[in-house]
Amino acid sequence: MLIGVDAGTTAIKAVAVDESGAVRGLASRGVGISYPKPGWVEQDPEEILAALKGVLSELGSQVGRHAVALGLANQRETVVAWDRRDGRPLGPAIVWQDRRGLALCRDPKVKLMEAEVRKVTGLYLDPYFSATKIAWLLQHNPLLQAPEVVVSTLDAWLAYMLTGPEGQVAFTEPSNASRTLLFNHLSRTWSEELTELFGIPSSVLPEIRPSVGRFGIVDLGDLGRVPLAALVGDQQASLFGLGCRDLGATKCTYGTGAFVLSCAGASLPEPPGGLLATVAWDLGEQGGLNYALEGSVYDCGSAVDWACRALGIASSGAELAELAGSVSETGGLRFVPALNGLASPWWDPTARGVMVGLEPGVGRAQIARSVFEGIAAQVALICRAMSGALGAPLAGLVADGGVSRADVLLQLQADLCQLEVRRAPHADATAVGAAELAGIGAGIYHSVGEVPSQLEPTAKWEPRISKDAAESRLQAWEDAVQRARNWARDADVDH
Repeated sequence: MLIGVDAGTTAIKAVAVDESGAVRGLASRGVGISYPKPGWVEQDPEEILAALKGVLSELGSQVGRHAVALGLANQRETVVAWDRRDGRPLGPAIVWQDRRGLALCRDPKVKLMEAEVRKVTGLYLDPYFSATKIAWLLQHNPLLQAPEVVVSTLDAWLAYMLTGPEGQVAFTEPSNASRTLLFNHLSRTWSEELTELFGIPSSVLPEIRPSVGRFGIVDLGDLGRVPLAALVGDQQASLFGLGCRDLGATKCTYGTGAFVLSCAGASLPEPPGGLLATVAWDLGEQGGLNYALEGSVYDCGSAVDWACRALGIASSGAELAELAGSVSETGGLRFVPALNGLASPWWDPTARGVMVGLEPGVGRAQIARSVFEGIAAQVALICRAMSGALGAPLAGLVADGGVSRADVLLQLQADLCQLEVRRAPHADATAVGAAELAGIGAGIYHSVGEVPSQLEPTAKWEPRISKDAAESRLQAWEDAVQRARNWARDADVDH
């Protein structure tokens, strides 16, 4: 039995997967998130760790047999500062949605290096990525001046705490490291030039290892003492778990945000405008390093939650989806889900959510539909850019994540992408991918080709509107995007 953990933004999940790839157990617990100041998004690291240990304990009581390996996937870009002597967190974790690094991205010295940053890392200068958060913490937390400090992405801290801190070292892996603005794809190490640019001493960063291997032993109680055999970013784990391992295979995970990834092979791709080049996983001797193209949407499930909570038009995401499906049009209403700024393809952290086209005939159902259409429209534009980068239409889109349970969203996605959209057989591909990668790390599978694939979709959606109609809707939505852009200023993010 293989165990996979998805340490997501608002929930921690653990699954037990047998050697055939079938899910035999599932446990989940929510974790809190706070917004202490405008632009700030934080979490309690200890709460995340407690939830992780809780789901592993619950899973052990379900499965009733020992496991052979554990894989851990984590929310990327989120950073935590901690003491390497005992793992004690030195403050709250700064979540990937946090905007407080905006001023650093606009620093003239940093802006001057923007083209070089893009070339070396495949990313854009944006507060989404970890370096801006790490630099902010080092500047504002006096506790971080001690020599024992580590400031890392969440995977490094969780791995350290799970394997027992005494005598251990801090380590991360390339799929997380490549999200920091500090990873040099050519040398596959931390870039000395970029750590200096952001004012981050290399001594506070963890060492980089392949994504699979034996990272240490974890006591899982009823599941036994097992090796931690895989670390990987959550979106890359989802890509693997959905069976998207061949060139051009594309998925979208509809979670707190929505993330579109397409396998790009063993060579670093030249990222087209608006997209990112990122590491998919590093299988070491079992397959080396693989890359992906990525497009990101900051607000997906968070936009659905906002519509339910702030607007009060539904009591749950399922009810909002039912309401959206009760009408066939938005009545001309366009919603841009830029509650935390816009990522691909605009990369505008100053954008804010807007609702355009309110008329007397617009009611709760039209508003609900506009929320799902706004998510689908941004994903459609990302898919268009990926198709251009690959030089051919995408073969289709595999969907997973909690919000993918909304049929209305996936029909809108098929319409606007003009693609077949397939819902994955389970919404927990991230945890499954982590488990499967752990199987490689533990030697259960000796190559990617040996990993079973449970890819038979539970449902499919074909476009119901013409290509011209889809283009018209996307153009109307892009018009709304222009009203959302350049809204906030530095002063709106409390430094």
